[in-house]
Amino acid sequence: MTDLWNLLFKGLLLGSIYALSAMGFVLIFKTGKVINLAHGQFMAMGTFIFLLLSSLSGLSVITALLMTILISLFMIFAIERLFIRPLPPVDMTRCIFMTLGIMLMFKGLISSVLLSPAEDILRRQGIYSTHTASLIIGTISILIFFLFLRTSSLGLYIRAVGDNRNAAISLGLPIESLFTFSWVIAGMAAVVSGILLTINSGSGAADLVSMETRIFPAIVLGGLGSMRGAVMGGILMGILETCAGGRISSPLRDLLPYMILILILPIRHLGLFSNKVDLPGIKR
Repeated sequence: MTDLWNLLFKGLLLGSIYALSAMGFVLIFKTGKVINLAHGQFMAMGTFIFLLLSSLSGLSVITALLMTILISLFMIFAIERLFIRPLPPVDMTRCIFMTLGIMLMFKGLISSVLLSPAEDILRRQGIYSTHTASLIIGTISILIFFLFLRTSSLGLYIRAVGDNRNAAISLGLPIESLFTFSWVIAGMAAVVSGILLTINSGSGAADLVSMETRIFPAIVLGGLGSMRGAVMGGILMGILETCAGGRISSPLRDLLPYMILILILPIRHLGLFSNKVDLPGIKR
């Protein structure tokens, strides 16, 4: 029974991390109808910067974390302004291929720079696997995300754009600025979740380049158009992955999320918790 509770606890921890990242992906999709294939690499980017700064002598963990957040904010803002904003707002295909190019660019950059194993860097900094603290941080981050969208003026404006773009335009809302805010907020969710994932699993630089393979199944399982689905899909995928981790081989464990999708999507092709969404021809 103790082992079962430990597995469920670790599954909730992993699921909360997946859920936080999935919420960021869904935010971009709902606001701009953009499928951001680079979202997993935003997780990798933040983690890579954090590990790189943590490996430098003289920097504390808090300093490295704050610097990571600031650098990531600037990079995500620049990516949206330079690569996404100039694209035609009705051309989703170009947006998808642009995010694919950004993903491949980050993969190449991270793969070309060698880092010490993450376990060594975190051990030198005195960062050990703190599952309870990470679960608390992940849960609080999810609640803050929800409260921001539900109660703040900026969050309400972003939701209005996602629910009815034409009505938001008629009300005079700054659509492009709100889209930029969505990218920055979603990027920060990805960065925080990537750092939490690395702290708890000790993922190295080689693991970072394939980060999206761990988060996309949770996004698709929950449903592209639902925040609730993002959270439930992330938690469900985290629990299933953790419970199966000690009983099947590592390669098969990596395939497990996609095996689950193969079984579920023919029945619920939009995901378990998604509302109906129309992908083509929607203005950004």
